[in-house]
Amino acid sequence: MAIPPFVAAVLLVLLLAIAYPLFPATGYAQLSDGIGAWLEFMTLPALALAAVPAALLTRQVRGALIDAMEEDYVRTARAKGLRKGPIVAKHAAKNAAVPVVTVVGLVVTQMIGGAVVVERVFGIPGLGSVSVESVLTGDLITLQGLVLVTALVVITVNLLVDMSYGYFNPRLRTR
Repeated sequence: MAIPPFVAAVLLVLLLAIAYPLFPATGYAQLSDGIGAWLEFMTLPALALAAVPAALLTRQVRGALIDAMEEDYVRTARAKGLRKGPIVAKHAAKNAAVPVVTVVGLVVTQMIGGAVVVERVFGIPGLGSVSVESVLTGDLITLQGLVLVTALVVITVNLLVDMSYGYFNPRLRTR
């Protein structure tokens, strides 16, 4: 979890593009070139961006499920004779989802910042390279547009996270 996305990107290039050439080290193929070519170029950047959030979310899910499995309603379900699978799936997972969804919201916003650097490492044209170029050239209008788009994404993600709380925890619903 301590490895930043750009370090993970460099390590993935060294391992999966140079030592064991399974994927291209840099470049980009458009989706119109075919889904196979696009996936081939996007696998390493996606892994670099998703490695740290996957570890963080795994730890969060584990901790939340451990806490949920110690609650009274789980003991009651066990006393009724329910098997562990349905107890976890129907009761504990839904209640454990509230803190996990909160972390998902934070992770999505962090991935936007990580994407800027990962795009530069892999030579992918995207919002990261546009933002860096607009800063270097002093293009304030483009930079303002990028900040606005990023702010809208963050606000939307936070709104979706807040709305999901009512689904996962009915006590939080307002009447």
